[in-house]
Amino acid sequence: MQVSQNVLQKRYADSVHNNHAVDINHGSRNRYVSTLSSENYLPQDVFVKSEYLQKIEGLGDSIHGGFRDAESFIAMSNILRGENILNNQDLIAANYLAKNSKEINFESFNKVLKNESLSMEMKGLITQLMNKLYNINYIHAGLMMAS
Repeated sequence: MQVSQNVLQKRYADSVHNNHAVDINHGSRNRYVSTLSSENYLPQDVFVKSEYLQKIEGLGDSIHGGFRDAESFIAMSNILRGENILNNQDLIAANYLAKNSKEINFESFNKVLKNESLSMEMKGLITQLMNKLYNINYIHAGLMMAS
């Protein structure tokens, strides 16, 4: 066990696991040549925003007051569909919620989900839509709820 740990430590120190030079003459990877010195090798974490997150952040005022009433909710849903954030199934759930919710808010949507006569498929669609809307609302610090 000690021998294998020493080998692994040496490979890590030599950065063998990260930088391999290909033996051009023989076309194999049997010789490893470190291109980094052990003093300069530090792993770095980088956060890259997904295209989906960038689209959501770019919505701005187009979602402002989207929970004001059923009409503004449907209009906001159509805008989100146009940006490819929501899909056609999400629009089905949005239309259902607009027609069957007493108010347009997450609490009212949760009450609709508790309806036992609601099909499992529709529950799934509503849950998927609500998760997307929660995320969008969170990223925009509650802009959907603003009047």
